[in-house]
Amino acid sequence: MVIDLTCSATADAWTVLSEVVHNYKDTVKFNIRILPLPYHQFSFLVSKAASAVYFYHGNEEAFLFMNSAILNQPLIYNSVTNDKTYNDIKSIVKGWATNSTSMTSREFEEGFDINTSNGNTIEMFTRYEFKTVVLSGYYATPTYSINGLHMDGLDTYDEWKEALEPLIAKNTKQIESDPSIIYL
Repeated sequence: MVIDLTCSATADAWTVLSEVVHNYKDTVKFNIRILPLPYHQFSFLVSKAASAVYFYHGNEEAFLFMNSAILNQPLIYNSVTNDKTYNDIKSIVKGWATNSTSMTSREFEEGFDINTSNGNTIEMFTRYEFKTVVLSGYYATPTYSINGLHMDGLDTYDEWKEALEPLIAKNTKQIESDPSIIYL
């Protein structure tokens, strides 16, 4: 899944995506990539906060932060933040991180300080995520792929179920490759 935590289209899809992840987390490996779209003014800041939560507290807490960011997204829409500074928005996002997860204020500040080892790691990870997503051909959010195949039409839980169920069915026959044949 490729999402932007400040994108209203991602917010529109979030309820379905959350339900899919919750119901299939034990049978499907989900990779959620964050693409901070440049036309969402504070997208990189929110992406970096998600990276910081992930760095300090792992997947589950990062998902909690994503829920908070999606829920509070209207507070940082471009039109609302015209007269706000970077530090104003950072303070808002810090509240999301420290109120929705076990992240401490100290961890958040350290995670945003590129002069610390952890802060530099988080900065570079967030940049790497952006570059990886763009180089993989994604340019909008939310977008999806299953086993590397870009997918369209996954707007409802039933559409996700229809796409995933055949792939996780226990009676699925596997094709075994012949080790003596070179496949091109």
